[in-house]
Amino acid sequence: MTTYMKSLGFVFAGAIIGSLLRILFLTFETEYFPFMLLLVNILGCGYAGTIVQFCRTNKLSSHWFQFHVAGIAGGTTTFAGFVYELMVYGQQQEYVYIGFWLAATLLLCTAGFLLGLHVGKRLE
Repeated sequence: MTTYMKSLGFVFAGAIIGSLLRILFLTFETEYFPFMLLLVNILGCGYAGTIVQFCRTNKLSSHWFQFHVAGIAGGTTTFAGFVYELMVYGQQQEYVYIGFWLAATLLLCTAGFLLGLHVGKRLE
């Protein structure tokens, strides 16, 4: 099996897990504001940050990285959901929600990733 095919297999396996986690979280979504979507994106970014740092300091294989970051974290987080909410708020002319959604997602997901980097360092 080629390295490329192995990489695809690791990403595929991780994406299955990540997608299932996302669906489990989103079953608890509210109708007023997509809090669970925001939470799942923050957690996925935090997880990615942890794995990035952990792989960086422990010299783990690229397959480990691909499984966790591209697979699990990539499958858990959802950029399409983020954009969909922007579109819905735009159609409803809910400009305050658009601003809040943009700011909350960008700031909190970045904070989640940075916190994940810190957690990854602590795991050394």
